[in-house]
Amino acid sequence: QAWAGLSAADAMLADRPKLYEHAIRNTFPWVMDMSGETWADRLRGFTPRMVPLFGGQLPFMHIALSDEGVRWTKIVLCLLAQNSHVTFCPALPVFVSLLMLYLPEPKVYAASKFILSSSEGSHTHCPTAASGKDQVTHLYRYLPTSRTQNQLMVEVFLVLFRVKLPHLAKRLVDRLGISLRPFAEQWFNTLFVCHLPLEVVLVILDTFLVEGSKILQRAALAILKIFEKELLRAESAEDVSSLLHHKTCTIADGEEFMKKAFAIQLQRREMDALEQHLRDHLAEQPAAMHFRDGLYFRPTVLTPSSVVEKQPQWELLFHWTPTMSSNSLRLAFSTSRDGFSLKTLYHMCESIGPNLLFVKAAPHTDDSSTADLEVFGAFNSHALKVTRCYYGNGSCFVFMLHPREDRFCWVHQDEAEEGEEHKGDPPEVVPGHGEDPEADELPGEQGNGAGDNNLQSPQEGGSTPLRRTDRSFIRGFHHKLEFGGGGEGVALHLSADLHTGSSYSSATYGNPPLCSQPRFDIIALEVYAFT
Repeated sequence: QAWAGLSAADAMLADRPKLYEHAIRNTFPWVMDMSGETWADRLRGFTPRMVPLFGGQLPFMHIALSDEGVRWTKIVLCLLAQNSHVTFCPALPVFVSLLMLYLPEPKVYAASKFILSSSEGSHTHCPTAASGKDQVTHLYRYLPTSRTQNQLMVEVFLVLFRVKLPHLAKRLVDRLGISLRPFAEQWFNTLFVCHLPLEVVLVILDTFLVEGSKILQRAALAILKIFEKELLRAESAEDVSSLLHHKTCTIADGEEFMKKAFAIQLQRREMDALEQHLRDHLAEQPAAMHFRDGLYFRPTVLTPSSVVEKQPQWELLFHWTPTMSSNSLRLAFSTSRDGFSLKTLYHMCESIGPNLLFVKAAPHTDDSSTADLEVFGAFNSHALKVTRCYYGNGSCFVFMLHPREDRFCWVHQDEAEEGEEHKGDPPEVVPGHGEDPEADELPGEQGNGAGDNNLQSPQEGGSTPLRRTDRSFIRGFHHKLEFGGGGEGVALHLSADLHTGSSYSSATYGNPPLCSQPRFDIIALEVYAFT
């Protein structure tokens, strides 16, 4: 009851009775088609396979939740990812798990939603030098919701450590050269779970809901204060690490720990002023790479598939294509419906846009009757059509679904994302760019590297131009369809009659052969378009 009140969960649900219902419908629209009187009934037995972690980790080894508690924690994390703007908050999985110990899931969602909203919108009360009035600067109050805020929280602690425990700081930092940054990051990102006994963590959480992030600073300093004498005797980084990783678990009295924590004087204005000073300094540092943690989407597949039959596999595919996952999938081509013909495939798929191609195949073996069927395919950024030239962009990838699940992206994807971060889509190769559209074959395409001549597309900074095989995404002929190239050969090759194909390790994706044998017989092939 105290947590529900302090976290504003009761107030939010009273003010917005449909808050939880709307979050479920927005995240899992398929529940409207499920039977059940309550949302819990409609979600019964469902566990999301892909869970957004916000840069953190699931803490189930250290928080003893029931199987239902684990399931609902994952569901609530999906709801928060889909219904908030926060993508980075490493402590959030731990926070949700702790609340799940005592609160029903609607209140866990409402409480977590309030904490995130407050963390995004809270502000400092640091007076300006000129007017003496409060200066409104968006900072966190409860949990860091960006990498910069997370770094600021640690930097504030390191300064407070020097101010509040000067003798210990001089010994550890100045004399032994030991940084407490890794310990602070672990403490704050896990809310001290697995570093302090759970009973003590729960007491900290009580105060956290009232005082916000300030109690986390107090708790971190209190740990150092409790073990100050032993830390002063440390002779090496190993001694400090051993003590802070193992001895902290012996702190059993939560009330006594909190007395130590509140004996450390901390003022909110002092912390805000310090944080603002550090923020100005951090703003001058090079920007860190953006954190990427895809949202959860329950796939909406309008036409059942005879190749991808398991719902978790669809979830995985949607997780692999986060920019497309808000769309539905419709069947554009199927060998079982449209026949085994590449010409028909081109006709059905020439104007569909981004798509997923699936192949169910029997690998060529000495005894093909005993070979297990395998499933693999490709995500294509553009429609499938006859061009003879390579086309597509760096969002393309090839994948395996059965018996192994794996994805192989463009080998230059990370470089392209850094260079194109503020410029839109990944670089695209279009027909006619440095290639002869009348050429039926390109020299050296099957693995000897002779055809890896450079495309004449200058890169920024005078770097080496990408080779042709580095951009061999999609290429359609009347008699074959190919994905990837270079290396040992084409990543995925399909014949004109769609009865046979082959797969080799390609330079485009750095993939191993997608099938257990280089050559295979196609049992079924499907193309799904994003709508």
